[in-house]
Amino acid sequence: MNSIRLAVSSFFSQPWGVVGALCIMVGATAFNSRRLKAKLSAMTTDQASISNLLNLFNLVGGACLLVNAWKRDEVVWIVLEIYFVVIAVKGLWQTRRAAEKLAHSHGEA
Repeated sequence: MNSIRLAVSSFFSQPWGVVGALCIMVGATAFNSRRLKAKLSAMTTDQASISNLLNLFNLVGGACLLVNAWKRDEVVWIVLEIYFVVIAVKGLWQTRRAAEKLAHSHGEA
C-alpha cells in the first residue's frame, strides 16, 4: 500500500508530466474510440477540425512530457517526446495542406 501511495505522490509531483499524460490519454482515447469519434463527428461536419483537435492534444501532451523529461534529464524520454511533437506538428501540417488543396479544387481562395 505504501508503494502505491509513493507512486501516486511521485506522479502528481511532476505537473508537466501529469498534464502531458492527460493530453496524450485524451488524444489516444478519442483516436481509438469509435463512439467518441462519432460524438465528435456529430459536433462538426469538418473532419479536419477533428484531426486538428487530436493532433493538438498530442502536441500539447508531447510538449509537456518533453519539458518533464528535460527537467528530469531523461535522455530516452527526451528523444521520444521530440519524436511525438514532430509527428503531431506533421499531422497538423498535413491537415492544413489537405484543407488548402480541397479549397483550391473548389475554386475558393
